[in-house]
Amino acid sequence: MTLAPHAGGSLSELAFRPRALDAADVLTRRREAYHARIKEADAAAADERGARSIHDRIEAKEAGLATLLEYDAVRRASLREGVLAADAAVNALDPWAGAPLALAATEMAYRVSERVDAIEVTLTADGLPAMPLSVEKSVTLHADGARLSVAYRLEWRGPGRLDGRWAVQWNLALTAGAAPGRYYRLPDRPSLGSRGARAALDGLTLVDEWLGVELALGSPAPAEVAWAPVETVSLSESGLERIYQGSSIVFAWPLHLAAGEPWSRSLTLSLGILA
Repeated sequence: MTLAPHAGGSLSELAFRPRALDAADVLTRRREAYHARIKEADAAAADERGARSIHDRIEAKEAGLATLLEYDAVRRASLREGVLAADAAVNALDPWAGAPLALAATEMAYRVSERVDAIEVTLTADGLPAMPLSVEKSVTLHADGARLSVAYRLEWRGPGRLDGRWAVQWNLALTAGAAPGRYYRLPDRPSLGSRGARAALDGLTLVDEWLGVELALGSPAPAEVAWAPVETVSLSESGLERIYQGSSIVFAWPLHLAAGEPWSRSLTLSLGILA
């Protein structure tokens, strides 16, 4: 487990040794030189009448790849937190655009406590410039099984009330998105390549039958949960193609706090081998 106190206490590495998996290894979407040619390839796919040299041609394996050309302002990691507007739709892929508070670039004080059964890192931020909110975040790696838990304690120190939503973003990596045997454990089994949202969920499990792994996110307090695939465009010998990098999942809870009022929530991530 690797945490970055200088970047909001975000989680950038989480090793699951039984399957040689880094569950947090979701690549940040960056601009590549060949991205400038994707619109050209899209246009050629729509209109094949123009004669072009084979040396100039670049093939696209599907139309519409230009819509995937979005880039991340900060490193894509897990345990990204912040406050969303109360009435805004949750964008699972980029929840922080226009958010009243995002902690991705916040330097947090921290202390590490080691016990026989766990290692706990407590991170704190106070006097935030964006809003007068005190944040305490405790991340615990448990010795019994592959399990990580995070607990939040907030206190509103502004005048009047704070009305919004506390959101937590996870970026988790499995082997494929829209492929057989990769899905969210929900009644309709949406693929890891799907986009969706559900109200009042107490958890969401990602399943990869090919790898034989499941990643289970859970919370005692039901939340709105939204998810989306993190996808990029790659250039191979056969042309331009869509690549699944991982899945972005956001848990969001309502916040309605008076001055001095505390608030708490918690989440657990468990990694396991499929029976």
